[in-house]
Amino acid sequence: MSAEAEREDPPEWAAAPQLPEVENTESVASTTTLPDVDSPDIQTIASEDAESVVNATDSAASAAQNDSEQLMRDLDKQKAKAASSAKNAKEKTKKAAGKAKDKASAKAHEAEESAKKADRWLTSQFSTFEEEHPRAAQAVAVSNLLAVVGLGAFLGFRAWGLHEQGRLDWKIATTGLAVLGAVGLVEGTFANYFYKGKKKE
Repeated sequence: MSAEAEREDPPEWAAAPQLPEVENTESVASTTTLPDVDSPDIQTIASEDAESVVNATDSAASAAQNDSEQLMRDLDKQKAKAASSAKNAKEKTKKAAGKAKDKASAKAHEAEESAKKADRWLTSQFSTFEEEHPRAAQAVAVSNLLAVVGLGAFLGFRAWGLHEQGRLDWKIATTGLAVLGAVGLVEGTFANYFYKGKKKE
């Protein structure tokens, strides 16, 4: 069988639909509205007019260049003014920061002097107490030491008892250590001033 014999015409239902025809609605007169370049109605530009157009164009370009140069000069002036303002603001900020630093330094120095004054006063009080009542001063020092050792021993035995009962927790241990630390700090401060007063003798 040949290829042509195998191929049969497709049935009508398999054919593509027919495309609609486009109707031409333009008339022949539409091209008549274009100007005829050969007709005498078209005017040519005289060479004098062409030179005036070129001169006007050059003049406009020169004016535009002058305007852009003026704008660039104005922009440079504005940049310089902004830089000057920024520099002035920076200097004012530096001055204000310097004043604040000096003020803070003066306050810190004043607080340091006040602390030294209080330290000297306490040392002199303990020294005076030591001079006027030497036995009482020694008794106070020994009682401070015994109070810290006794409190530490009491808290230790109490903690051991709670541990054996299984009731010792972090809250109780922290509270005991805080009490012992506070008493030790107070004792240490008094002992420091006591020994400073003793050295002055």
